[in-house]
Amino acid sequence: MICSPLFSYTQITLKFIKEQEKAIISTVFSPDSKNIACLTANKTIKIYDTQTGELIKAIDDKGEGEICINYSPDGKNIISGCWDKNLKIWDVDKGILIRRMYGHLQAARSVSYNNDGQFIASAGWDDVIKIWYAPTGVNLRNFKGHTQCIRSIKFSPNGNRIASSGYDLELKVWNISDGGLVFSKKVADFPVEAISYSPDGKYIATAGL
Repeated sequence: MICSPLFSYTQITLKFIKEQEKAIISTVFSPDSKNIACLTANKTIKIYDTQTGELIKAIDDKGEGEICINYSPDGKNIISGCWDKNLKIWDVDKGILIRRMYGHLQAARSVSYNNDGQFIASAGWDDVIKIWYAPTGVNLRNFKGHTQCIRSIKFSPNGNRIASSGYDLELKVWNISDGGLVFSKKVADFPVEAISYSPDGKYIATAGL
């Protein structure tokens, strides 16, 4: 894994972190950029110091394994989506599981916090987007409209909407307050693997295979 600055188009390697055990499935920076969390194929979340590459903590999951991870906005928690259909919230400092959320019928493939950390969105192989109240883990609302696996979900910067995409080739945007679908369009001839909002919330970028 390579950490590089983005001040130019030339890649400059600041730190190369070598994972000896298994392939790295997913990486995400902490909100303050001081740490980077890596999800490995052996069901472990490893947290490294961005500058030194030192392993700070390893969170070993004894379940069926994580697929995706994301930090809470305050950096205190990491949420993971799992093959066993669950969502798990981990205390980063203590390295312990503090909440498990049930509801998906198949594996959860993407997870996202809103900007103040009060809400979590999750989606995956059951084609449903679920909105959760983060402090309690209560499922507040479900959005249905995709016809195949939802690969990526992202809250808008203001937290009022959520964008979703996946294997049905469509990009959809939903209102968080009422679950209304405000935008839906086929955007590719191939599965859409990733989406991202611009900082002002006016644009959405999509990418895929």
